[in-house]
Amino acid sequence: MERVITHCTLLGLPVLTIHDSAIIPYTHSKVLEEAMKQAAVEVVGRKIPLEAKAPGLDTIQDSPVHVRQDFQMWRETDRWNC
Repeated sequence: MERVITHCTLLGLPVLTIHDSAIIPYTHSKVLEEAMKQAAVEVVGRKIPLEAKAPGLDTIQDSPVHVRQDFQMWRETDRWNC
């Protein structure tokens, strides 16, 4: 995770790690995925499976505009007052 933190920090992205997981702004999920894959290869010597709990906006770029807008609005909606 140290390598993932360093990679994201160098890009100016905030990252929060929890054990073997990380949280990053939903607009940059591919950056996190690639950083984790690269770190695994460097540390373990091979690729390991990754599982994303939630998709990022950058993973649905090929979707229709209305799907991306709905996704973005859902992600940015305040849920504390629900």
